[in-house]
Parts: sequence; structure tokens; C-alpha cells
Amino acid sequence: MITKRAVYDALLAALKAQEADLVRSQRDATASMRVDGDHRPTNRGERGAVTSAGYLTAGIEQRLTEVRDALDLLERTGDGPRDKAVTGALVTVEDDDGTERCFYLFPGAPGVEAAGATVVSPDSPVGRALWGLEVDDGCEIPGGAVVVASIA
Repeated sequence: MITKRAVYDALLAALKAQEADLVRSQRDATASMRVDGDHRPTNRGERGAVTSAGYLTAGIEQRLTEVRDALDLLERTGDGPRDKAVTGALVTVEDDDGTERCFYLFPGAPGVEAAGATVVSPDSPVGRALWGLEVDDGCEIPGGAVVVASIA
């Protein structure tokens, strides 16, 4: 059985790992902005490489900000119970065959598999279909019609 605490902890670990990877990448990209140690670039090729590294550093910084914002939101959201499908809810749906799937509604880490649940953004097609539903409500998500079996 998938527990909300396990999903929360797995998502927290995944986001922290992404943050650590981005910090390392940012450090490497910043270091590559110098040619031969502390020398400034002297020719067109070196300047082009440094410019490219600058763009890379800016992109990494933006992604790092997004991951840190997601970590902050996860901490503020907590792992407390929910009575409807909103941010921080673990929603288990069941299709006509009795097959269950679990989704954790959370922006900032869509597509991450966390302890058996798929993290979906409330802005995604699945997230929009589930948003605001309660137990026993039905909806159509990509893959077919489902009924909300439980919300934690």
C-alpha cells in the first residue's frame, strides 16, 4: 500500500537530489567561464565559449530557483490529510477493471515517480481532471474513465 508519508519523503529526496546536482552543475559552468584558470578570454573562440557558459549558468540558476521554490512549497504544504484533490493530496483512482493508480498533486516536480505514485501538476491534464474531486467522484483522465477511490 502506498502511504502519503512515503510519497512525501520520496519527493523531498528527489527534489533535494535535483538541487544538489544543479548546484554542482552551476559550479562547473561558472568555473568554465575562465580560460586557463584566471585568464580572461583573448580570442573569439574563447569568448564564444565563455558566453555559452554564461547562458548555461543562467539556465541552471533559473532551474535551481524552480527546484528551491518547489522544496519550499512542499515544506509549507506538509503531508497532512486532505479531503479533496488539491495541492498535496495523494489521490488513488480506480478504472473499470479495478486497476488502481496513485497521483500526488504537486506543482514543481511533474512526472516524478515517488514511492509508487506519479507526481502531477494541477495544471496538467490529469491534475485538471482530478482537481477538487472527492472520494467516489468520477472523471475522465488520459487513459480512460476513473473513480476516485481515496484521498489522503
